[in-house]
Amino acid sequence: MTQKWDFVVGSPQTLFRAIEDLMREELHYTLSFGNPNLYNYPKLQQTGITNVATFEGWIKAIKVFTVRKLGLLIAGIVSVLLGLTLGIFAVLFHNPLSTIAFLIVGIALIIIGVIFIRRSPKKGQAGISVSIKGESYRVSTSLGKDNVKEDRSKYGIVSEGRMYVWEEENVEINVPSEIKKVLDMDYERIRARLNEILAKYAPNPAYLI
Repeated sequence: MTQKWDFVVGSPQTLFRAIEDLMREELHYTLSFGNPNLYNYPKLQQTGITNVATFEGWIKAIKVFTVRKLGLLIAGIVSVLLGLTLGIFAVLFHNPLSTIAFLIVGIALIIIGVIFIRRSPKKGQAGISVSIKGESYRVSTSLGKDNVKEDRSKYGIVSEGRMYVWEEENVEINVPSEIKKVLDMDYERIRARLNEILAKYAPNPAYLI
């Protein structure tokens, strides 16, 4: 499910950093800063219109989880147990040829079983993506009578845009139910926190001329 917001804020970079802190510090997701497919910091791109720029940024916040393939795990355990059983039989047999044969087969089964067990866990990724896109305008500001120390630069830019938030899943592996529950809870928490963030960074119209 994709959730969207239309927003009006001051600087889009300030909004983006707040989203980044939410994902990384509050919810403990992994952000891949060096991968442009997973992280793109919004930069203002000048347009042909005076004092108007566009911006676009996105974050794909990832959580890594591990699931076990029960078929491989069970096959590995059975193979190891069979190998150990053959090893025991090999010790009990007094015929050297039978002993060697049982040992070879037993060792082979143990090795195969260990390989299966080691390959039974598989890592998957799931996460939540946020993208913002819009336009920024440079505007005149007024300090007002009651707050002469108001920072002009904070309100010198007004940005209008749209934000999308959606859950990401690894299509190659099923997300376990317990991980899915965590993602759903995080998703709802992000929706609530984003409303707070957008309200916090909305420009104060009292200082705009």
